[in-house]
Amino acid sequence: AEVDFHALYESIVVHEVIHAVLWQQLDHPQNESLSSIAAEYVAYAFQLISLPEADLGNLLAAFPRAPPRDLGPFNYMALQLNPLSFATNAYRHLMSVDDRCEFLRRIISGEVEFDDWDQYE
Repeated sequence: AEVDFHALYESIVVHEVIHAVLWQQLDHPQNESLSSIAAEYVAYAFQLISLPEADLGNLLAAFPRAPPRDLGPFNYMALQLNPLSFATNAYRHLMSVDDRCEFLRRIISGEVEFDDWDQYE
């Protein structure tokens, strides 16, 4: 996908800032209410949200698919095999949720459960 280098770099910064914000919301980084995969879902979704419209369109066009209906595609293996596919799935899924703010609150509280890569160690 053709994505402007500077836009891509800025989106990576957004991704990492989201991680920092999520960890600040927890008592400490080892808090189990937020799995690593949940954090990646949120960070990737916001990374794509931060892209300029043209760059986002190019990236989504490179990974055409319907939004996932559930959280099944958001797991350790999917992230490791194809991070860009994981990212576009996260963006599409989050954009398909009716109340995104409430859904994000539920993710941060641990109410929404994702697969976690810690279980594979």
